[in-house]
Amino acid sequence: MISVNDGQEQVIWFEGMTVRDLLRACNYTFPNVLVTVNGRVIPPESYEVHPLHDGDEVKVLHFFGGG
Repeated sequence: MISVNDGQEQVIWFEGMTVRDLLRACNYTFPNVLVTVNGRVIPPESYEVHPLHDGDEVKVLHFFGGG
């Protein structure tokens, strides 16, 4: 299992899972998000290839603006 946002969500891990897969599984569609895996910031250009492992702790923060 992957813990998302301090356990607010639990996602079933699968072999070969990437950050992008996790974002899709959680239905995160915002274009501007910051992702950390086990406290390490993952650059957006790495979402497609950064592997996740069973037991990882992921945080996803949405950025949005207003006026």
